[in-house]
Amino acid sequence: MPTTSTSLHWQTPDSTILWLCLAPMGLGQVALCALDAAQNGGFFFLLPLGLFTVLLTLPLRLAELALGRRAQKGLVEGMATLTREADAHRLFRLWSWFSLVALALAFGLSSLNTAWSLSFLLHLATTTQPHLLDFSLVALRWQLLPGLLVALTIGTILAERRWAGLRNVVRTTAGLALLCLLLLLISGAHWPLDNPHRLTEGTTWTLALRDALLLGAGGFGVWYSAGACTPRSSSLLTPALYALPLTLLAIGSLMPVFNPTLPLTVTSPAQTLLLSIPRSLSYGSVMTNLCWHGFCAITGLMAMIACLEPLQQVLLDKHCSARKSLFFALVAGLVGISLFLIPFTGQLLNVIIILLAMLLSVFCGWAMKISHLRKTLQLPDEWRYNLWRIAVRIAIPIAALTLLAHFRLLL
Repeated sequence: MPTTSTSLHWQTPDSTILWLCLAPMGLGQVALCALDAAQNGGFFFLLPLGLFTVLLTLPLRLAELALGRRAQKGLVEGMATLTREADAHRLFRLWSWFSLVALALAFGLSSLNTAWSLSFLLHLATTTQPHLLDFSLVALRWQLLPGLLVALTIGTILAERRWAGLRNVVRTTAGLALLCLLLLLISGAHWPLDNPHRLTEGTTWTLALRDALLLGAGGFGVWYSAGACTPRSSSLLTPALYALPLTLLAIGSLMPVFNPTLPLTVTSPAQTLLLSIPRSLSYGSVMTNLCWHGFCAITGLMAMIACLEPLQQVLLDKHCSARKSLFFALVAGLVGISLFLIPFTGQLLNVIIILLAMLLSVFCGWAMKISHLRKTLQLPDEWRYNLWRIAVRIAIPIAALTLLAHFRLLL
């Protein structure tokens, strides 16, 4: 995707909205939030989570969108331009490099997530034998090999042909994903509504704080790329606002997937997607399995494409050919896949996300010029801009420092 054509990637604002709702759902944070909710009060957990998504997730996503729109370049080149423009320290460029590392890991996670969903759907379409859903990370490489090959092939074709920019394709995939969510919400076998009193516990609010930062800073450059691909005349607030209720809907719909009688461990998006959900689904109904795997396959493919594009753009900015840049981006993703077979990789990803939130908020809140951000965000009122600025300057750094003080929640 050449730098000069990024503004033509999305032809209509609704494609941007649907894309930004689909892609992050396949990166793992939504499933992790659903598991947190299932074990900490059920739907009542959405109250503190919803509050923190407005206070933290929305400002973080707006900040990333604003950086992409302001730079109109790839992640690394764009951040270099922005730091020079703001006369800021080169240290802030670490945000783009950390994002690239996180992108490679996120591509690996979304590939594995998509792979076992496609493996299940392929198995269901070709045989009547029961499919093994409860497996260990050691057996993962053999269980998911067919699905992984299919996921990489489809993801590569979509990324190369830019089908994500076609409005009808995005609308169709978004509609199918939403249908799967609604069927999960209706036909879920387990409704974890017990223990609402946990809202009075400090740990519940700290978990909601962690999940809000993971949802906000866990875009790994996807929201930055969306800002670079969005026309300057369109509003950045609209897609960010639309994504919040759909994200909460996804979390609420995925809660019934988890079996409350199983001792599931909540540590990272990786362990949630690769271990907790398969073990829970092994006790679920066929309808629950079909709806979850359909949703997972759709959003996982969208996440793979969303991760491939910023990685490919970095190489295109270095005057690498489109085919070579896509190949090297796939290699980086394959390295991320292999890393997820190593213990503690998922926990490392959590720490990287919190550091990304810190760097992003400090750069936008303290280093960049006020006039540049106000002009880029194009918020309709001055008071909304002031609220956003307070969030990125004060609220988000304090929240990140609070989580680092509770470091065990990230591991």
